[in-house]
Amino acid sequence: MTNKTTAVRETTDIISVDNLKDAIAKNNFVDLDEALIKSIHEQTDNVLEKHSITEQTAKEIIDKWHKKNLLGTKTFDITALQLTVTNQPTIYIQSQYHCETRQFNRDCEPYRNQVIAKTAEELWERPAQNAFTESSFKRQRAGNNEIKKCHNCSATGKETCNECKGNGEISVKCPNCKGKGIIRNADVVVGRGGGKNAAGAIFKDEQCIRCRATGVLQATCPKCNGKGELTCSLCAGYKQLFYYDNIEGKTSVISKELILSTFSSIKDKWIKNNKSEFQINYKDIIQKQNEDRLKNEIPPSGKLLLEKYSIKVLPTAQIKFNFNGKDRELFIIENH
Repeated sequence: MTNKTTAVRETTDIISVDNLKDAIAKNNFVDLDEALIKSIHEQTDNVLEKHSITEQTAKEIIDKWHKKNLLGTKTFDITALQLTVTNQPTIYIQSQYHCETRQFNRDCEPYRNQVIAKTAEELWERPAQNAFTESSFKRQRAGNNEIKKCHNCSATGKETCNECKGNGEISVKCPNCKGKGIIRNADVVVGRGGGKNAAGAIFKDEQCIRCRATGVLQATCPKCNGKGELTCSLCAGYKQLFYYDNIEGKTSVISKELILSTFSSIKDKWIKNNKSEFQINYKDIIQKQNEDRLKNEIPPSGKLLLEKYSIKVLPTAQIKFNFNGKDRELFIIENH
């Protein structure tokens, strides 16, 4: 499953725990733990109480911008400026949910007096594997074992050599005639004078004596050393097999982002790129809190096992004022 991030934006009149819970439910996030909700609530109150922008601070910020000529005029009376300041923190949640699929697959290996567990491991008994990564895993399940005679060699520990088919010998190309069965020999004929009477050669084909004109020779099978049999490839000569289950699975990550803000005109990138001092990091086992909301994103037979959050509570102030007959709007984010 590919790790894709789903980002959503919710606008609300006021930032509150209830509005946050509603936005989470609406956008198919797993319900936040009460401890995490409490932390967000405390951080939001802290930001509002200690890091809100006052009218005086807003004027000082605008005056600094004016001195940099950002407003395009040199005649500007900051004291006469009429403005309104609205402080409402912005909440930015980055969530990740660790998902796994698991299944049993029967397998066997040579029986070498392996220890047999008294109880069989349940499919979901062990904790999450390779947390918050995209991966595959395979391990042997404890328990649910059987010991049986090897069916491949009928419990003899040996199997017929597949190279020589049990004969102990294989056919190889005759090196003398190169597999042709015939050797061409040349007889020299001596003539008198030049031209047509010069010396020449007459070729004569003869049967290869070494391979008796067959082109092949019999040689000892190199695979079995002429024995015609090999150690059983399944039981490795132990004559018995140890049967067990493998637990095989895949891990995937479902990622989501939620921005909860009072201000619809504030840009997402301002929020996402802000390195907030007021950040909450949280990681826990998912305790069945409405994970049905993600059922369309979970693979068949998959389960959510872990949740991880990075939550920023950003001090955010909206400043509205009129300059030269034009309404203007500024945002101050994380000013403290």
